[in-house]
Amino acid sequence: MRKANWIAGAAVVLVVLGIALTFDPLGFFADDMVDPQRDELDGDPLTSTVLRGRGTRALPDADPQTWEGEPVGRLALTLGGATLKGIVTGQGEPLRFARVRPVLAPPHHTVAVRTRKDGTWEITGLPDGRHELRASATDYVGRTALAPPVAGEQAATVEPIDLELRPENKNAVIVKVTDVFGRPIPGAKVLATTAPWDLHLSMGVELAGIPGVLHKSGITDENGRVRLAPLLPEEYGLVASAPGYVNASIAKLIVASGRMRSVGLRLIEGVSVRGRVLDSDGNGIGGAMVMGFAQPSWVSSLSVNADKQGNFVLDGLRKSPYLFMGWSEQHGATMVPGKAPSSIDLKLPGTGRVKGRAVWEDGTPLTGGSVRPFQVAPFAYAYSQVHAIRPDGTFDLRLPKGTYNCRVKSADGFVSDGSTVEVEVGALATIEVQVPKSAGVRGVVMDEAGRHIDGAEIFLMQGGFPETPSREQYARSDADGRFEVQGLKAGETVDLHVQHSDYADTKIRVSPGSAESAKELSVRLLAGATVAGRVTDASGTGIAGEQVNLAMGWFDARTTFTDADGAYRFDAVAPGTYMMRTGPFEQGGRGLRKSDIKIGTEGVVTIDFENPAAAGKISGMVTQAGTPVAGAQITLTDARGPEKAIGVRAGDDGRFAAEGIQFGSVRIDAKTPSGVVGSTRVTLTEGAEGPDVTVDIGSCTVRARIVDPAGEAAPGCWLTLELAEGEAEGWGRIKDNGNSDNEGTYVSRAVQPGMYTLRVNRAEYAQYRSAPFKLNQGENKDLGVIRMTGGAVLAGVVRDDAGAPVEKATISLRDAQGRKVQLFSMATTGSDGRYAMNSVEPGRYTVHIEAKGHAPDEKVVEVTAEGGTANGMLARGATVRVTVKDAGGTPIPDVRIRLFDAQGREVTRTISLVNFDSGRRYTGADGTTSLSDLAAGSYVVKCEKAGFVTVGGDARTTLEPGQVSATSAT
Repeated sequence: MRKANWIAGAAVVLVVLGIALTFDPLGFFADDMVDPQRDELDGDPLTSTVLRGRGTRALPDADPQTWEGEPVGRLALTLGGATLKGIVTGQGEPLRFARVRPVLAPPHHTVAVRTRKDGTWEITGLPDGRHELRASATDYVGRTALAPPVAGEQAATVEPIDLELRPENKNAVIVKVTDVFGRPIPGAKVLATTAPWDLHLSMGVELAGIPGVLHKSGITDENGRVRLAPLLPEEYGLVASAPGYVNASIAKLIVASGRMRSVGLRLIEGVSVRGRVLDSDGNGIGGAMVMGFAQPSWVSSLSVNADKQGNFVLDGLRKSPYLFMGWSEQHGATMVPGKAPSSIDLKLPGTGRVKGRAVWEDGTPLTGGSVRPFQVAPFAYAYSQVHAIRPDGTFDLRLPKGTYNCRVKSADGFVSDGSTVEVEVGALATIEVQVPKSAGVRGVVMDEAGRHIDGAEIFLMQGGFPETPSREQYARSDADGRFEVQGLKAGETVDLHVQHSDYADTKIRVSPGSAESAKELSVRLLAGATVAGRVTDASGTGIAGEQVNLAMGWFDARTTFTDADGAYRFDAVAPGTYMMRTGPFEQGGRGLRKSDIKIGTEGVVTIDFENPAAAGKISGMVTQAGTPVAGAQITLTDARGPEKAIGVRAGDDGRFAAEGIQFGSVRIDAKTPSGVVGSTRVTLTEGAEGPDVTVDIGSCTVRARIVDPAGEAAPGCWLTLELAEGEAEGWGRIKDNGNSDNEGTYVSRAVQPGMYTLRVNRAEYAQYRSAPFKLNQGENKDLGVIRMTGGAVLAGVVRDDAGAPVEKATISLRDAQGRKVQLFSMATTGSDGRYAMNSVEPGRYTVHIEAKGHAPDEKVVEVTAEGGTANGMLARGATVRVTVKDAGGTPIPDVRIRLFDAQGREVTRTISLVNFDSGRRYTGADGTTSLSDLAAGSYVVKCEKAGFVTVGGDARTTLEPGQVSATSAT
């Protein structure tokens, strides 16, 4: 049986760091070679898969006393003296044997009555109060009704509960797969799945332990078309592949009820990489898994298995740099940078062995269930796999080197707390995992009218990079809207996410309890708002087939496509602040973009995009160390993507000129005849003269060799070359990144002179950061051997001042010298308020905790080799709104705003998933900006802009929790 590509999780730790620190942080994970086209097809009706009626079972003429074990007509309880009665109808006609269940606490939560021949029912002996009633019947959509209040010996009649027939599932996606010339590709494989498609194809959802996965697959016909149906309403990842082509994908394609979608995927011809997978002695490893991630876009290839001699051919790759990964259960994993096409060897370092035992709190062994080992690292949980626990509670694992959390789930849904084990190559480690009798919640999901919703997802969101639905604390509602989520902590308030593509996402705050005590929940989903508009060209003509993305963050974009008139529409949008962009949603994407879009609970928000004309001109010069480079090759890429890139060559004087460029953001890449590359970005504005750009390629080189604690080469480490602190801000500090190769070597060329630091990351080691060093013009700097050390895990829980968990709080560190440990923090809390940060070097730290809408909190913690704990409490945050005008009262834009606390320290933030776009540090066109989520206290506001001085000195303000304070400067 082919094993999992869980190593992608560890590899992506490195890949994502590079993506996040180097490129556009506002879009991830769609294939920039994909050109989805709206393909207007004649959709033939789907054949129904829903059965109607009750089969051949004969119904009695007279009402029996019971039906399917439940009383007919009257349910007699002894919980009080109240009575409720009513009728259940189906599309206005009485329904016989419909089930009516009052919502009661255990042990009465399952009792129900069946309706009589005339559809009537009665429940006696109810306690005082206002009761919810769940009505259901075969072939009908269940519904929850609220009865009139009753007390004492009262009897009340409930309004008729009318049920609707369950609709046929006519949802479908019709996919047309073509090459870049629009020619159909028959025999292409197409998959729609609610799981990550690369994981679905390489590991499989069973090994990944992903519950509730919906998927359909098919093969294109001679016209390049395939019809995937029926599909339940959901957000699907779509991928198409064919031999010799680069696979194309779409993330989070929305399939709503009653919708037939037509989508086009365009495949480009691919290249191959050949090589061998070797063990530590240089012998070939048969059956090893190999895959690659294109750099810098993080687009996954398909996976292949090596032959008996360890040889492999990885086909369908882009002509680009890749991070290649090899894995074998017996020999471990490696990650090596390379290029396609090329040949490459992947040398696996070996594994350690973990023998474990899962027990209940009283020490008795579990008789079944599963264990999921995963490292506390970005994407590691998402790409982890589960292993079965033997009947005696034991398990035996082989794992690569690292620190693993072994999460155990019992057969009845109870989940263990974090239990970690350290794995060394060639060594045996043992662990005992104790599983508590954890708590849970159950309920029914319904719409505003009480109709029960099939297929809603209910889950705890797990913190980290990125936030991930927990696979152990997850449920999907059944045909009657029922769900149950186990494995939660008793006595702790927790937020659960509820999602369905026909309704706005929501969260419910619950206090989990035991099955013997918890009353079930009624979860109502709202229809939400609508975001709609058109994408047009400069003349106002609609652009068909344009991808449009709606997102709150980096990993949650919803995708749709424009119709023949350029119109698009998103329904069921939850309240919040969004960004939108056209084209592929990935780092480095250059589509049209709009930010800070406020969406309410209902209504229609119209957002139009106008695609600029491709009439821009750019001229410039390519230099290296200030000297013109003759014959340099220049590539200009605008919002239309790489397929529409414009290539020109510099003359003998190093100058170049290009035209036919689309207005907006443009990336300019220049390559010298010797292969050294430099790049820059410019913005073309319609009506303005085209800029004259200098692309100066540095002449310095930085190299280092990375080894593990034992002195062995450490391939696959992610390294970033950064300007030293104070030289630049945020993303601007990153000047290069890459991975160490098979020998642990990293080389950065074409670096500009300046003061730099080198940062090294790999999941199982503590982060390394060099002392600042200076690069002079033309210098070749060798930093020598960098030996990595073991890292520890810092964990904790963050709550607000009312004791509720705070989701998406971010955690960053300063060391004992007050220096920022992370340039970019990837530790965030889940919907239970918990977080874990890996690769922390033992020592004393100040832990900084912040979240949108809250004031920050700081804790001092000592992290030992065994780890550390830092909990946080976040109060309401304050906001200072700054307005800057000149002496005549005219607003001044682009003024830099700096904030200092009462001790004179500048208030800054580590870039993170939750604050990279929060708060502007420069005034807008109206001369204003707001700095939010501040702690109560006194502040000094400094305003800086070349050519201006502040009249009357710096502004001062004092803030209270939750206060919005306005201040002005002249």
